[in-house]
Amino acid sequence: MVVKLYPLRGNQSQLSQIQNALFWPGTEGTPMTCSACDSDRLSTFNGEIAIHFPGLEGLNEPIVWVFPKVVVCLNCGLAQFAVPELERSVLARKL
Repeated sequence: MVVKLYPLRGNQSQLSQIQNALFWPGTEGTPMTCSACDSDRLSTFNGEIAIHFPGLEGLNEPIVWVFPKVVVCLNCGLAQFAVPELERSVLARKL
């Protein structure tokens, strides 16, 4: 996942900036251009993503499903999303 960080505004944490940018486009902190190609052709979609654990041993682990808002650059195809805290904790425990 690639997420462009912006200078902090007031007491806003970097994580909250990322969440604002990815989940509520049009709010302060929303990326106005793609971090890869600098295009302004960004659009937000609903996502359904299955995260698999690496290696052969990962085949024995259940898939971790996330349903994020995905910001997609319609110029180069870069997609950005945030993994919610609960799913991140599952991923961290299994590694």
